[in-house]
Amino acid sequence: MAKPVLLISGVPGTGKSTFGRWLEERKGFMHVDMDFDGLKRHDLETSWDQFLKDLSCDVFWRRLLEDRKPVFLDWGFPVRCLPVVEALRRQGVRVWWFTGDRLFARLNYLKAKGPYPRSFDFQFADISANWLAISPIFEDRIIRTVWQDGRCMTCDEIYHLIQRGDVATCF
Repeated sequence: MAKPVLLISGVPGTGKSTFGRWLEERKGFMHVDMDFDGLKRHDLETSWDQFLKDLSCDVFWRRLLEDRKPVFLDWGFPVRCLPVVEALRRQGVRVWWFTGDRLFARLNYLKAKGPYPRSFDFQFADISANWLAISPIFEDRIIRTVWQDGRCMTCDEIYHLIQRGDVATCF
């Protein structure tokens, strides 16, 4: 089996970065935080820029496969970049979506990012307004990681769901 290349996207505050750090520390993944310095840290900026110019370009994909480690792309992408996510999926990246209760996801976001609720609110509104375009890309690979009672799935639980591919019961 080929090494996995995962892209986790989703609602802010649902544990994408936490899961990425866990995968890096516990499972030996290369964690590429697309929203911060991950592309630069792993010398992927040039190949990513080429991919953005031509979504059929496979330079980025080849660069990801050069490393022996499995890869975790952590990208809470802006909805306008949905065609980029679809192109990554077509190239073989396994895409997953994290979702959860809005109130508790917002609280998690504010704990992690500081007192900037407008950023969360803008991203959440953009996702909500475009859900009919987003959901077909992720199909049944949607995991509710934050529940209405504030409980969050553990990284172990998420990892086992992704390994099995059994997420139908996670909604």
